[in-house]
Amino acid sequence: MLDEHYSDLKKRTSAQTLLDRVEAILGACSGVEVLTELRSEAELSLHDMRTLKRWDFDDLSLRRGQVQDLPPNP
Repeated sequence: MLDEHYSDLKKRTSAQTLLDRVEAILGACSGVEVLTELRSEAELSLHDMRTLKRWDFDDLSLRRGQVQDLPPNP
């Protein structure tokens, strides 16, 4: 999570709630083990950055609408 957003308790709580929901849904799938942890970008090491992959759903958004309909990338 962006460091400036992580320091905002309301945003961090909202992100954690969403992360918990995703973890519960994926964890309910047979054969899927999920471990999540909400952290600030400032807490990630270079090694973490090399091994983690951003979960980007923009390609799914394009199935429903046009590129101009997508929200701006923060």
